[in-house]
Amino acid sequence: MKVAESTHTTRGILLEVDPPRRIVFTKAWEEGDCAGIETLVELDIRPSGEGTELTLTQQRFNSEEMRDQHNGVWTSCLDCLEECLPHNALGSRIQATRSSMTCSLIL
Repeated sequence: MKVAESTHTTRGILLEVDPPRRIVFTKAWEEGDCAGIETLVELDIRPSGEGTELTLTQQRFNSEEMRDQHNGVWTSCLDCLEECLPHNALGSRIQATRSSMTCSLIL
């Protein structure tokens, strides 16, 4: 994973894959201040009106500081999501709205 000019090595295990509704995996860092700390990440995807709602939950942090740092990273990732979305049949880029993406980080 590359974030703001730095590279972090993480490892994890897929615990649940239920296409196209849910992905759950562990995430642990191999170096730095977070080395050896394993968190749980849940991605829940469901229809919402004419679009799709993504809810991201990460938990098992060892401190509020660690949680807050990850909140910034995930928020940045979700903000960039629109750039990765495909175009629709009419050639218009599909829009991602912040209200349809929730990032919940739990100690």
